[in-house]
Amino acid sequence: MTVVVTGAAGFLGRHVVAALRHAGHEVRAIVRPRTEVFDLGWDSGVQVFRADLRTHRDLAHALEGAAAVVHLAAAMSGNDFSRFSEIVLATERLFDAMSTARVKRLVLCSSFSVYDWLAARGTVDETLPLAPHVYECGFYAAGKLWQERLARRRAEVEGWQLTVLRPGFIWGPGNPCPPSSTGRSLGRLHLVFGPRRCPPFIYVENCAEAFRAALENPEAIGATVNVVDDLPISAWRFLGAALHSGELRGVRVPVPLVFLSPLVALAHRAGQAVLGPRARLPSFMVPVGYAQGYRSLRYDTRKLQALLGQRALISFEEATRRTFAAKVERALPAAEASNREEAATNS
Repeated sequence: MTVVVTGAAGFLGRHVVAALRHAGHEVRAIVRPRTEVFDLGWDSGVQVFRADLRTHRDLAHALEGAAAVVHLAAAMSGNDFSRFSEIVLATERLFDAMSTARVKRLVLCSSFSVYDWLAARGTVDETLPLAPHVYECGFYAAGKLWQERLARRRAEVEGWQLTVLRPGFIWGPGNPCPPSSTGRSLGRLHLVFGPRRCPPFIYVENCAEAFRAALENPEAIGATVNVVDDLPISAWRFLGAALHSGELRGVRVPVPLVFLSPLVALAHRAGQAVLGPRARLPSFMVPVGYAQGYRSLRYDTRKLQALLGQRALISFEEATRRTFAAKVERALPAAEASNREEAATNS
């Protein structure tokens, strides 16, 4: 089938395109107007369509004749308001284009950030309530919540076949250490919050395969599925792999949650008392941010496995090798250029 992928040149998007092409699908890759695609390894089965989803006048043209849309595009940089507005506005315009082009199948990339993490207990699955106060979770999470609401509303009105996937921390070549997933760094000291805690990691190629499987399986229509690797990896082990490879330098410092939790609560109360209730504190000093990032929880992958037949196709050891080998390969041309420059200077 012909599948439109938004955010196709992004960290996850390029792997989703590869997974779809490997399965034999034709892909229309929507990328930003100035995006370079020459080094992505796409073959003739990938048609590149350059567009800003927020402003392109004829977005429906990119969707004509397509059987499905995989919507991955989301703003990952900029200020809070611009990220939120870009996510929501781009999604609204994409959905209008889907309606015009009469595309009925949609696989939406949401996020773990939409959940009410203060309500989480023990094991997290898809029944965990969504955040009741969207902006307390940050503007990215708020954008993703609005995105889901828009998708469900349009799917109900227009009869779309919707699947929502909520990935955890996505990592892999180009993004070896998901930001703040293990703790905080102070120079060469890497604080590991809850060393035995197993964050909801998902290797990027495993995540891409989940999107392919969701698209192809009719039983995924109408489903919402968390996407997390089924082999738990502790924060301590994950950060240790990055240090061992040379991706990071320094030493790990364990910070048990039994000490961290009361310190965070105290810092939050002190910050509000001094700066006021609207003070902008680091996310891990806000109760919902701390709960989302650092509580010790388990993540149920049974729905992912049952519905999509999805287990961790690539092991942690192999994923680590691929991720950090890619760093070495990227560093070689720069090192060779530096050596040539040094040799020319010395001659």
